[in-house]
Amino acid sequence: MPNDLFKKSAVAIGVAAAVASGSSAIADDYTSGALRATVQDQAGKAVSNATVVVTSNKGERRVTTSDQNGKILVPQLPIGRYSITVDGAGYEQLKSSDVVVSIGGVVLPIRLRSNLALRRLRKST
Repeated sequence: MPNDLFKKSAVAIGVAAAVASGSSAIADDYTSGALRATVQDQAGKAVSNATVVVTSNKGERRVTTSDQNGKILVPQLPIGRYSITVDGAGYEQLKSSDVVVSIGGVVLPIRLRSNLALRRLRKST
């Protein structure tokens, strides 16, 4: 019987330790957010392999690449203001400043304009 009590106590301590360590992970969520975006062309087609650079107002940079569906995720960004630069092969570079990342994050639609459309526009003027 005393052995069973010891096992139950050990399990209770283990569960309490797991809950306590999990609460610090939850606390981290209150100091950061994530940037989620879908990179698309003007027609709404996904742009894969676009390079996305996220720069904080303190100069810290994170770089990622869009997946085959045009999706990007930049996790654990400290809450604050960021500038974003997106480069996709065959597209104009897109720059956006003053993007605010808050608790829980931000979701952005990113639409890139084709370089071909820009060349046609320049030829016609």
